[in-house]
Amino acid sequence: TTPFGAPFIGWVSESWGARWGLATGGGLTLLAASAMILFVRKDRIEETLRNLVPLRSRRDVPIPEEAPLLEAAREQVAS
Repeated sequence: TTPFGAPFIGWVSESWGARWGLATGGGLTLLAASAMILFVRKDRIEETLRNLVPLRSRRDVPIPEEAPLLEAAREQVAS
């Protein structure tokens, strides 16, 4: 980023003063950091949503019978 940012910030500092150069550099840094955070979080959000959405079942695949342990657990909870 130095080859691109340093001449621009130097030009801003020479034209409008050191305060504007620091403010511009800080603002551009915050903008770049925000863009990267959104980029990284977007991937994580999409991955989380993919894991939360249940897979759609196909009608031609038979559903297996419930396990005997599951039935016993339901009876125990019901009583």
